[in-house]
Amino acid sequence: MYLQTANVVASEPIKESGGTRYVAPEGRVLVGRSHRGDETGTTRSYHAQVLDKWGQPLTVVHGTWSNSQKESSSSFEAPANQVLVGRWHTGDENGTTEYLTATLYSSAPATCESLIEAASTGP
Repeated sequence: MYLQTANVVASEPIKESGGTRYVAPEGRVLVGRSHRGDETGTTRSYHAQVLDKWGQPLTVVHGTWSNSQKESSSSFEAPANQVLVGRWHTGDENGTTEYLTATLYSSAPATCESLIEAASTGP
């Protein structure tokens, strides 16, 4: 299964240390993040649409937030067949971070199966 991202947009800068949750706009997924300065600096998240091989946008269905983990020793990988759509951090490098994941579905009702799962199992 061929998937592509399109229309990458940067969020407004936010101060994560204050505990601001960032969730990509509806129908979009996180594709990157940049941070400027120390723990009191600003962060931008980058989000994009995900398109199928015909250029049609996929439906993004949000799941649940992950468990909190200490940022300085964190390592997060989205569960199988899911993508990242949100991030929440509070404090400095010893603060906590959580992630929001989602599943991608075809917009066609007759083929409403997880496309990442289909991509991982082949044609």
